[in-house]
Amino acid sequence: MQSIEQTGKTEKEAVELALKELGVSRDKVEVEVLSGGQAGLFGLLKPKEVEVRVTIIEDKLSQAKEWLEKILGAMNLSAKVVRTSEEEREYLDIQGEESGIIIGKYGQCLEALETLVNAIVSKGGKVGRRVSLDTQGYRKRREKALIERILRIAEQVKKTGEEVDLEAMTSYERRVVHLALHDNPEVTTISRGEGRERRVVISPREGGDTSQIS
Repeated sequence: MQSIEQTGKTEKEAVELALKELGVSRDKVEVEVLSGGQAGLFGLLKPKEVEVRVTIIEDKLSQAKEWLEKILGAMNLSAKVVRTSEEEREYLDIQGEESGIIIGKYGQCLEALETLVNAIVSKGGKVGRRVSLDTQGYRKRREKALIERILRIAEQVKKTGEEVDLEAMTSYERRVVHLALHDNPEVTTISRGEGRERRVVISPREGGDTSQIS
């Protein structure tokens, strides 16, 4: 993160000088007072100048991008990480010829990378919105196919009145299922199982909103 040290007659003056040099506004930085500001003996001597360190706060996605590039490098994978925006969704897109390795079996490697990156950038700070990863449009294709299948199963549950246990899924896929059926008046969803065996069960809705997203 970029930071500079600056002095001034007051803390406010020192910070303003630093902001001008960095070219950013006050809400984009963190300020640490390093020294100064106290008056001399009995207030007779001239107060010392205040020295501050002003650091630009990197947004979470930028931090995630930096860490993801380091992780991919440590895995000896040749890939480029691009910050991407699409339909009000912002995520990190991993571009390269080794997308199969990055995705892993059933997307487990991609999810593990996402979990690791989020754990790193959230450490010691605000968690905020989760950083999403994708590669070669895998998540988008997977989500579309999954929703189409889930809607068909929901119709089956509606007609038969019998619940359906889905296969074990990643937390990302379970969330897609829960959200896809959250407003469905005929069926409800709940997650069961632990760890890698955790799955979603689609059941007839008996009344009220009982969907559990987990």
